[in-house]
Amino acid sequence: MTNSYLPWITGAFGLLGALIGAGASVLTIYFQLKIQDRRALLRQATELAQSDYRYRVEHAPPGTPFPPIAVFIAYEVRLLKFMEKGRLTPAAFPAFIGRA
Repeated sequence: MTNSYLPWITGAFGLLGALIGAGASVLTIYFQLKIQDRRALLRQATELAQSDYRYRVEHAPPGTPFPPIAVFIAYEVRLLKFMEKGRLTPAAFPAFIGRA
């Protein structure tokens, strides 16, 4: 009995290992990019919320109560996600802000 099939089996396992390694690398990069995009979205939403909050506080009559800045951040995150999906139109905006 000859071992002529042994190189084929070794090659197949080598190829399988390479595919698993490449797949793991691609998945790692994919998840890192998703996390990085989420971080960038939150950073942008926070900057927008801070400037919106600051503007409203500066231009409001004295003694006007304001919700916490977390409400402004949540609004901006929701708005940016809505814009990202391409669903922010003049007709959809009243539904977005909860007036429909």
